[in-house]
Amino acid sequence: MIDRHQTRRLAFQTLFNVMFGEEKTVPADVYPTVFELNHVASADVPPYLDELVQGVLDHQADLDTVIEAHLRTNWKINRLERATLVLLRLGTYELNYEPGLATSIILNEMIELAKEFGGNDAPQFVNGLLAAVAKTRDAAQA
Repeated sequence: MIDRHQTRRLAFQTLFNVMFGEEKTVPADVYPTVFELNHVASADVPPYLDELVQGVLDHQADLDTVIEAHLRTNWKINRLERATLVLLRLGTYELNYEPGLATSIILNEMIELAKEFGGNDAPQFVNGLLAAVAKTRDAAQA
């Protein structure tokens, strides 16, 4: 069984291909290629991968609303780098729909993925925006 970090990595790659691939596709069509690229057997993938991928896809409009609410006034979601947007959607999903996960773990995981897949400013941007999302979430729950 692979760990949560690797699961999030696979989720990011799957979502990126589903959202921005040349052909409109579904996760099941992307999984074999993503697994092969990462040298992962499908039997080693936990159900959490499907939960993440489907959760982000099912809640994408709501996630985008939350993300846009935390962007500077002159920024729109369509101006974000694609990889950064996918990471923000994934992180926002976990922050808002996976209450058992620690905020610090989610932020750290998204920062690590931003270092790997995003541009030079992506880790700081992802950290700042997701920290703001977490703060807003915590204030609403208080």
